[in-house]
Amino acid sequence: MKKFIIKFISVLIAIFFAAKIYVFFIHSDITPAAVEYRTDTEPLVKRFGSEIPIETCCWKGGAIGRVNFGPTSVWLKGFIFADEDYIDYIFEESDLMPAEISFEKGIDPEITGFESFEWYTDGELSDEITGNDYWGNFYFDKINGVIYFDVESF
Repeated sequence: MKKFIIKFISVLIAIFFAAKIYVFFIHSDITPAAVEYRTDTEPLVKRFGSEIPIETCCWKGGAIGRVNFGPTSVWLKGFIFADEDYIDYIFEESDLMPAEISFEKGIDPEITGFESFEWYTDGELSDEITGNDYWGNFYFDKINGVIYFDVESF
């Protein structure tokens, strides 16, 4: 009987903590802005291919919606510092148009170390880079050669 009571109390404690963890993740104050920047290039190369020769990067990502219920989408936002020849090629060969950008979800352009930017984008080029699994935009800075991306998976 004593073993039964100990097991019963252990199960109740486990259920209590599982419920607390579940409630924490559903009602958490974790926002995309709270996510730290990442600097690893492999996830970006895996998602967008090796078309952009990434020298360094600084980006964030996260899930959209509840990750504990059914399929979910992901968002990715950040900055890529690419090879200078690639940036020159993009500006020479693409139909880039001036763009205004609103930096949301905790992405701060100050992380690049540059004070001013001149952003351009091309929808067709963005579609080509994102492929079939993502949608969003890639923006190219004419002054510093920085690429900003803001994409979501389907």
